[in-house]
Amino acid sequence: MKVGLRLSGAVALSIVFVLASTRLVHAGGAREESEGSRGAYVAEQGKIIPPGEISISSYVASVDYGYPDPPGEFGLTLYSGHRQVSLAGQEEIIQIGIQGGRTPFESLPVLNLAFVFDSSGSMSEKDKIVWAKESLALLLRRLRPQDILAVVAFAGEGRVLLPATRVGEIGDRKALVDRVEAVIAEGPSRLDAGLHAGYEQVRAGFRPDWVNRVVLVSDGLADPARALEIVEAFRRQAITLSAVAVGMNCDLKTMNALSKRGAGSSRFLSSREKMEEVFGADLDRMIVPIAYDLSIRLKLGDGVELLDTWGYDHEVEGRRVRYALPALHHRDYETILCQVRLPPRSVPGRETVARVELEYEDRTGSRRTLGPFALSVEYADSTIAAGGISDPTVLKAGTMLHTAQGLETIGHLYYSDREHAKTLARLNQSGWTNTEVSLEERLAAVLASQRAETQESIRANLHHCLDVSEALKKEIQNTRLRLGEECFTQELTIVTKYIEILAREIGLPPGVTARLLADQEMSVEMTAGGQRKQLEDLVRELTAVLELQSGASVAFFGFTMAGGEATALQRSVDQIARSRLQKMPRIRLVEQAAVERELARLEIRPPSLLDNEVAFRAGAALGAEYLLVGRIVDMPASRVVFGKLLNRRSGAVESVAQTILAVEQ
Repeated sequence: MKVGLRLSGAVALSIVFVLASTRLVHAGGAREESEGSRGAYVAEQGKIIPPGEISISSYVASVDYGYPDPPGEFGLTLYSGHRQVSLAGQEEIIQIGIQGGRTPFESLPVLNLAFVFDSSGSMSEKDKIVWAKESLALLLRRLRPQDILAVVAFAGEGRVLLPATRVGEIGDRKALVDRVEAVIAEGPSRLDAGLHAGYEQVRAGFRPDWVNRVVLVSDGLADPARALEIVEAFRRQAITLSAVAVGMNCDLKTMNALSKRGAGSSRFLSSREKMEEVFGADLDRMIVPIAYDLSIRLKLGDGVELLDTWGYDHEVEGRRVRYALPALHHRDYETILCQVRLPPRSVPGRETVARVELEYEDRTGSRRTLGPFALSVEYADSTIAAGGISDPTVLKAGTMLHTAQGLETIGHLYYSDREHAKTLARLNQSGWTNTEVSLEERLAAVLASQRAETQESIRANLHHCLDVSEALKKEIQNTRLRLGEECFTQELTIVTKYIEILAREIGLPPGVTARLLADQEMSVEMTAGGQRKQLEDLVRELTAVLELQSGASVAFFGFTMAGGEATALQRSVDQIARSRLQKMPRIRLVEQAAVERELARLEIRPPSLLDNEVAFRAGAALGAEYLLVGRIVDMPASRVVFGKLLNRRSGAVESVAQTILAVEQ
């Protein structure tokens, strides 16, 4: 379920970027998009990510969930995980999505930037200073002639390689690139010296109607105390900071702390492709703010209990939660997730479960308040909790949430084993020189027992890590299958590498490891009422949104199976879906003969309708506004039945749902 708010007209942020006066930038939770990229990079090097490097909120916030484009400067949309929930109450996920507007890059205000890169000795490690230098070359290609750029290198001191200069007046760019290329990574790291030199360059050309920002590229391996003070001082002068971390051996906490204190954003360069994205097409997402000091106030409905929340700095007081964001950047997206418990209800019907109000500072320094905006769910005439997640946006966010939680669990288990290994090493080195043989034998027996227990603990934890990795891999693959998207590429890389690393440490044969990597079968779901009830619940959840429509037409393309042969299961779920659609009084179901005729004319085979673009083309030929399509996937011990409802008007996936059935023996 989603409720959309697009800020436009009187309630939109002004599209004019002129400031009436200098604005003070407030602190809060910074935009951190570094952990996912960093995790994939670490895993590619054959390492397990330490738990301290995993921020669940940052993983959740790093994904582009495809929030609707607003007509104004930004928009807010509310989502719940299910269309319908149980009268008995159940757990639910609420998602708050904020999407920045999309002004053409050429129309953005002048960018007054200082590119500050670390040239200390630690930057000589693999990828570090090389990627920093390449980042500058990419930045130069992206900036416009009217933008202003300064370049600073720092080790023991800050060296200005290019004073603040309009890009169109730099002249011999090759000379600048050569000057940067000549910098050697050596000496101590004085973050404070480099940042101070960069800030001074930005301050020299400061104008309140420009974007005034320092872009720091470093591994963060330095004492940050003085640097944080400098960042704080210049933030009060409306000069902000973006922090870009590089290298296997880097201090993400320091880099994230700097971006947070500087009211900016953080990134991690995991590859040259990521570098080209950050300093090329997505530069504005990192450095161009459109709103400041955002305060999002969530009030849960009567009886709704908050279990946990992720997203940004927040304060909880009963059923009220306040989230603080220092800034929203151009074209950027922000995400907040809440896990709640919905209370039981006595009768079916719609209930408001949450209200959201947004306060922010626009580019003129004025405070604005929007909302409140309500999110409601439908209590169905059922006491069985809806399983899985049917809203496609929440499915994506829920998958990322589970992945981050799983990676954190694996990190804790794996690195607790490092302590066990140290204990084992100490035990192996222990011994006694007591001359009493009987006492020495007893002590040796104790030592052997301790060794065995420690070895067993290590092995058990490694197996647990492997189980969690395997479950995460299957969940990601299942989400990709259901959404029909190549999403979570970095996360799939991480868990796949984890399986290889852990299998090797456990000592599994290569054939067993290969089977683990290939296995996609998830656990069978059991529901009171049997498989028929599971299929009915699946169809009800898929089509719930249609009950809110009036006069809409629906084309049902059926549930297909590999090989194309009709089975009893396929006929059963098709009959359930068709029967439900026919009973909806305000829905017109396109005749089956017309569907088959158009598919034949367009030479579209039913299995290809899982491709959204193919389904939309068939729907256009049939004049249908909504399209329902499903798939049955055979597994060794189960069958996965999933479907999705497409909205041809908006081009969106309205709902996705699945159930997993045991193969009847």
